[in-house]
Amino acid sequence: MMVSFLKENGLWLVLSTAFALRVLYLFQAVDTPLFEVLLIDSEFYDRRAREIGAGNWLGDRVFFMNPFYSYFLAVLYAISGTDYFHVALVQSAMGVCSCALVYGLGRRLWGQAVGLLAAGLAAVYGPYLFYDGALLTASPITLLNLGALYCLLRSLEEDGPWLWAAGLLLGLSATARPLVLLFVFVLGGWYLNRCGRAGLYSWGKVLLGCGLVVGLVVLRNFVVGGELLLTTSSAGMNLYVGNHPGANGIYSQVEFLSSAEPDLERLAFVREAERISGESLSPGQVSRFWLEEAVRFAFAHPLEYLRLLSRKLYMFCNSVEAQNNLSIYFARDFVPLLRWNLLGWGILFPLALANWIQQRRSGSSFLDLYLAAYLTGCMLFFVSSEYRLPVVPILCLYSARWILFMQNSLVQKNYTAAVKSLLLVALLAIPVNYQDAGARQLTLRRVDYYNFATLYQRQGNWLRAEEFFRQALRIDPNFMPARSGLAGVLARQREAGGAASVVVDPGVRRGLGLFKDGDYEAAILVFKRAIKRNGPQCQIYNNIGLSYYRLGGWEDAIHYFKLALGIDSLYVRAHYNLGLVHRRKGDEQAAQHDFANVLELDTDNDKARFQLAVLFTQMGRKMEAETHWELLLARNPRDQRLRGKIDSIRAAD
Repeated sequence: MMVSFLKENGLWLVLSTAFALRVLYLFQAVDTPLFEVLLIDSEFYDRRAREIGAGNWLGDRVFFMNPFYSYFLAVLYAISGTDYFHVALVQSAMGVCSCALVYGLGRRLWGQAVGLLAAGLAAVYGPYLFYDGALLTASPITLLNLGALYCLLRSLEEDGPWLWAAGLLLGLSATARPLVLLFVFVLGGWYLNRCGRAGLYSWGKVLLGCGLVVGLVVLRNFVVGGELLLTTSSAGMNLYVGNHPGANGIYSQVEFLSSAEPDLERLAFVREAERISGESLSPGQVSRFWLEEAVRFAFAHPLEYLRLLSRKLYMFCNSVEAQNNLSIYFARDFVPLLRWNLLGWGILFPLALANWIQQRRSGSSFLDLYLAAYLTGCMLFFVSSEYRLPVVPILCLYSARWILFMQNSLVQKNYTAAVKSLLLVALLAIPVNYQDAGARQLTLRRVDYYNFATLYQRQGNWLRAEEFFRQALRIDPNFMPARSGLAGVLARQREAGGAASVVVDPGVRRGLGLFKDGDYEAAILVFKRAIKRNGPQCQIYNNIGLSYYRLGGWEDAIHYFKLALGIDSLYVRAHYNLGLVHRRKGDEQAAQHDFANVLELDTDNDKARFQLAVLFTQMGRKMEAETHWELLLARNPRDQRLRGKIDSIRAAD
């Protein structure tokens, strides 16, 4: 009964599950940083899409970033507006279509059971849920590549426009990321081996279809920039990023690069190439310069290059998801679905590899070729989660075959085969899931929190920036860029003073208005409603405590400041305000401790230093007080108001 039901309705069940999970992901992610700000490549694609929509569809220089996704976004923006949620919803639907194509490939190669199981694995695979909801090229590339593979398979079964369609889809994929061109080129050898010279005719159709799309990009680059560039002018730079003396197998900024933002990255590479060569270089010449530098490194340091290749192979096979844009580990902090989802590379890859080892002569050699092409691409350049994502559907197919092999072995009571296969998977899973120090570093998220903090800082959202800089420092207290960023944010907040004023919630905004008007009791009620509505937040607890402080409710104020510190023990405002309350209560020791905590977290906090100096003066600890007075005057030599205050306190003493 169940078997009959699955045969008739299994595909729709899988596709419905795939769409439901993707929509659930979006609803969990929509009010988080993942949708509030756009990072690195996403910001570039969005900005370029808006330019295209405004009429600048051709651009004014050769492409530096792959062009497909910006035009894809521009079309979606024209249809449904510039809401990122709509884009993610479309990509979720594309993810469901990818699952359907996985089913189609599996059913035609090995039967319906493999197709359904493989599609089910793709439906719930965690990184797919993540990338289908991100403004990045991963989702469209996966769909285009799967469409091309399906067309290639159909072309082996029947005549028709399948080869042309495969070529066009591969061409579109190449304009999103050219790695797939490696597969297009080696496909010729596969056709020659399979069909002899007649196979070259079939390959020619694929090549022409692909060339038609890529040729338009080449023509556009020539018209705009006067150079014949395949898709972009960044190929040589990307090759150098993955192959230079400091390379580590993943995307890592070279020493002269201060930012991974595409425009700044392009300028840095151009300036460094021109500085070294002593010449003014065109985009194509810059690309060739860095390509030659990468090749020179490989030949000049063969042993180091071999070690680098082994590192890339390790990172390609390893369970860690190495980001070069948005990190899935960062997203897990905000999206529970990603934390619940256990299916990742660490499970899928050992199953797929075990199946390939045991049953590799299975009529799927063009899929093996596709896998090899992407592995080669990552070995040539560098490894990232996005770069290897297009091979996951093939891993789903091979994993499904392994699961069904195990089922059949158990049904047939062939326990020896089952045990051998399990042992093989366990043996493969050990190196795949072992993470050395470099791999573990990628899961820590400190750089992700830092990157988002800088974006919030640019928006003027100082509280959000402070929160994210602090989180980066909790992960790594010695992360100096985060310390520097935090110092800058705290300085801006000191200029503003008072209650936390950068908010999104309208209720909190109303509470701040009441606070500024002096209606502290009403402000407290509004802030407490915001806590009930949004959950505990240290900034709101701090505002409640500050309202009680203004009303003279010392114990209530202390209670809420401590609640704020219970959420974020590094929250400077709450430490400072707690010190004010303790001082008003006459608890000099507690106040001293609070203001000292502020200075430990923010050495430039002049308000806390002033309060601490006043306390030491009142406590008769003149030498300590004088130290702080001198520091304050040295930092603010022209502040006559401060000097007058200090002189009056000294005179009174």
